[in-house]
Amino acid sequence: MKAKYEMAEDIVVRLKKLIKRIEGTYKLLESEEVTRGQLRVIVPIIKDGKGYSMAELAEMTSTDKGLVSRTIADLERNGIVQRDKSDNIGKNFKIILTPKGQAYFDDKISKYRQAAPFWVNRVTAQEIETFKDILEKVTSD
Repeated sequence: MKAKYEMAEDIVVRLKKLIKRIEGTYKLLESEEVTRGQLRVIVPIIKDGKGYSMAELAEMTSTDKGLVSRTIADLERNGIVQRDKSDNIGKNFKIILTPKGQAYFDDKISKYRQAAPFWVNRVTAQEIETFKDILEKVTSD
């Protein structure tokens, strides 16, 4: 049996290969309207379909509040997100996708799901869950 460190080195090499594949697929979500950095900030909104305050987005994505604010302002100018004035407390508006933003991501996610099966279909749901648990364990502080 391989030594523990040799197995760890093999895992690192394979993880790098997986990351390249995922990044290639992830590029399908990018465009001139939405950059990768902007995607990072609004992924919780896209994923959950719920609105979040800028502070919540900053915390959820481990991003500086100022960067989140500038990112949201850029996305508002492009018509991708808007401040939900019906769900505000003082200045704490929830940021939500606009109909244009929702249509944009519906299209992009559809394309992403068509491209992702090359690696997702190679493993079971249980294997994905186990992999996720291991990643959480080795990346927690």
